[in-house]
Amino acid sequence: MEEMALEFIDVSTKGKKFSLQNVSFSLPKGYVMGLSGRNGAGKTTLLKLIVEEGAKYSGKIKIFGKELKEERSLMNQIAWICEDVTWLLERNAVKNATLLGVFYETFDMQKFLDKMQEFGVSVRQNVGTYSKGEFVKFQLAFGIAHGAKLFLLDEATAGMDVVFRREFWKQIGKWIAQEEITVVAATHIEQELELKTDYIGIMEEGRMISYGENAAV
Repeated sequence: MEEMALEFIDVSTKGKKFSLQNVSFSLPKGYVMGLSGRNGAGKTTLLKLIVEEGAKYSGKIKIFGKELKEERSLMNQIAWICEDVTWLLERNAVKNATLLGVFYETFDMQKFLDKMQEFGVSVRQNVGTYSKGEFVKFQLAFGIAHGAKLFLLDEATAGMDVVFRREFWKQIGKWIAQEEITVVAATHIEQELELKTDYIGIMEEGRMISYGENAAV
């Protein structure tokens, strides 16, 4: 039986703007799940339930077979890649990694520096001055450096050119093979859903109206 990286079991939550209703799905380890739906369908709300401490919901969320509410140490294994995230924008990448890396038991500074060099992103430049592509690469490098195994991408390639997207997904494929990671990618780019994902979940008004293996792969 395949090990599950992420499971939602009848998860519901009610927020001021967005809600989720009875969401259930299972994503095996080592695969890419595409999460699709119109703005306001609940994609970001779903991802934030995983990463936000103290998030209130009914049902169960499991990470690698362990219930998230009961084991917050699972956050060491999760990387959250998005625009709306708290970094020290007026500090450089090294300072960010030094100050925030202490929250992760397995953070490896040398691995972070090596990945930043591989990506061609300056570690001495203030994070707030990065281009969108550089900012995504910085977050990915940080996640890899603290040993994350589940990467949550919230419209990470939105607004990027075709060349960047192609290279981005090439790197994701390499990490899945080398680092044994699992990816959940919220995206509205149909080509990414069709060609780059193993499973597709479609959301509408807070419900998962369709979920299954990608027949196009």
